[in-house]
Amino acid sequence: TPVLERTNDPRWTAGLSEGGRGLTLDQLGEVALECLRAHGFPGHRVEVVHADDPGDASAFHAALVENERSSGDFLVLNFLQGICVGDPEGVYGHVSPVGAYDEARRRVLILDVDRAWYEPYWVPEATVLEAMATVDDDSGLARGWLWIRPAGP
Repeated sequence: TPVLERTNDPRWTAGLSEGGRGLTLDQLGEVALECLRAHGFPGHRVEVVHADDPGDASAFHAALVENERSSGDFLVLNFLQGICVGDPEGVYGHVSPVGAYDEARRRVLILDVDRAWYEPYWVPEATVLEAMATVDDDSGLARGWLWIRPAGP
């Protein structure tokens, strides 16, 4: 695809190939930044947040609230999909962006990239945090989220 070709990062190509193991959250953050640069967005930054600290619930909530109020940033989640969709056989690492946040109901709309199986779905904020606070076998670190936004002053 043009995005893969223009970014031209072998980690991404290998991770997405047949039998590939994907990317860790930190690798995804690096590749996302390369992708932004390759597509003409040099003024953006990518913050990688691992969901392994008790304070992460408030940090995640704050990120969701700010993201919902802004049109210039994105949250990309790295989580165990089965926890969010209630499928015990689908408990594997997954990446998808946040589409919206309902603060009153504390629910997150996940725009699942696995469109062959899932339409976008709403998940309680606490469940999303639980799905991110799991350890990635490849990195040994907790999953979490990327916050992609314009670089501040």
